[in-house]
Amino acid sequence: MGDLGSLGQSAHRGWVRRKLAALYPQMADQPLIEGWHGRIAMTSDHIPKITEIGPGTVFGRMMAEGLLTGESTRLPLPPVPDYNESWTGLRRAFFETGAALTHLIKARF
Repeated sequence: MGDLGSLGQSAHRGWVRRKLAALYPQMADQPLIEGWHGRIAMTSDHIPKITEIGPGTVFGRMMAEGLLTGESTRLPLPPVPDYNESWTGLRRAFFETGAALTHLIKARF
């Protein structure tokens, strides 16, 4: 839904109320008591997806074998002890601003 700890939280809450009322009209008058937020990653229809792994997916098969056996040598790539992305704060602010603007505008027009 977006970052509930940001300046755009009211836009996100309003969007959720409108989206829930559209998807579940019987819930239109229900208050939002709790809110969960995390990283923005959503399907366009708001339904989670589990994709099938094809029989030729070597990476997936090797990952599963490595995780099931506990043998890191079976992983398709060696594990790294630590990894950090650069500019995460700036990227987060960029995507959060986009999400807040989208939620302010979307479903109103």
